[in-house]
Amino acid sequence: MAQAEGARRALLAGVGAYRQTTELPALRAPRHDVEVLARALSDRELCRMEARTLYDPDCKQLQGELEDLFSEAGRDDLVIFYFSGHGKLAAGGGL
Repeated sequence: MAQAEGARRALLAGVGAYRQTTELPALRAPRHDVEVLARALSDRELCRMEARTLYDPDCKQLQGELEDLFSEAGRDDLVIFYFSGHGKLAAGGGL
């Protein structure tokens, strides 16, 4: 029995500059990481995914895009979220 094929979507976020703080140095790699992965995922021979890219989004924009991505996902969809940027632990141990 053939499986239903759902949508194939990805949200790729690269954050190299943080407007809210000067504590973290700017990064060059996140934009490149996202561009390369977007090309690979969108390739018709490899993955055939719809890849949306974000570069240096603020927190509100990223949160909205994530909510849209996951709330629109159906049972048979393949959904990927990829983040490239700094990771910093808060006092409580969370990111």
